Amino acid sequence: MFFFKSQTVSKKYILLAASLFASLSLSSPLMAQEKAQQSTFDPDAIVFSVNGKDFTNRDLATAAVDFNAELQRIPPAERRDGLIEIMVNMELLAKAGKEEKLDETDEFARRLDQLKTRALRNFYIRKIIHPQITQEKMQERYVEYLARFEPHTEIRARHILLEKEDEAKAVIKELDGGKDFAELAKEKSTGPSGPNGGDLGFFGPDQMVAPFQEAASKLEAGAYSKQPVKTQFGWHVIKVEETRQTKAPAYEQVQAEIGNALFNEMFAERISELRKEAKINIVPLPGQEKAKEENKQKAQ
Repeated sequence: MFFFKSQTVSKKYILLAASLFASLSLSSPLMAQEKAQQSTFDPDAIVFSVNGKDFTNRDLATAAVDFNAELQRIPPAERRDGLIEIMVNMELLAKAGKEEKLDETDEFARRLDQLKTRALRNFYIRKIIHPQITQEKMQERYVEYLARFEPHTEIRARHILLEKEDEAKAVIKELDGGKDFAELAKEKSTGPSGPNGGDLGFFGPDQMVAPFQEAASKLEAGAYSKQPVKTQFGWHVIKVEETRQTKAPAYEQVQAEIGNALFNEMFAERISELRKEAKINIVPLPGQEKAKEENKQKAQ
């Protein structure tokens, strides 16, 4: 699979954006189920009540986003009931905490402020950034990718890995005598692919260590190496089964990846704009500035 990369997005923002995109995606278990049932789905229908307080399908869908990670550990057929249990327990514990006046503490006030900030951030992403990722923009990005796409040769090969060069030469002699490569791999190879007849599947340029890649690329389909190939893993006898030219993936295959790439770019661009407008002061830890300066001098 290829990756759509942005040259202007920092790695730090990319990682953050990816995690946010996953947690805020509208493909959460319950929301996906709701979408499939839109003809009969009433978002304001009451699902359950706790001490007279009603909770609707809309509340359930919102909670599904927050508890997506927990729901992934529950079988799909049980996720709705599991989420209701989580919400009931949460409501009961919150009520117990209020009775203990925990909601009146300074610590709770700070925590509540953090949760409000987090909720507003998530809401901003869902309502402002996500809608900008349109099908038109995604298809334009796909067309751009197709214009840059260059096919390359992929090789499907087998190998027999041995500890000593003499052992590899002996295997080549057996192959010259008509022995089956896959059977010899099962019998003699010390590599993890041995039980599978030494089959490594398809691999592209630079996916294997250099000596192995170079040797395999020189062999025609059906041919095996006449001399052992040495790598840091040992001595290899290589057979190329077939070669193929890569093709650009269909739009449907990469639609989600394109969406992630566009989101990463939009997220990073908006964050960059906001940081330029903001006054940010980060107080360094004791000795941190000195350590940074020393590291800077060492690097020079």
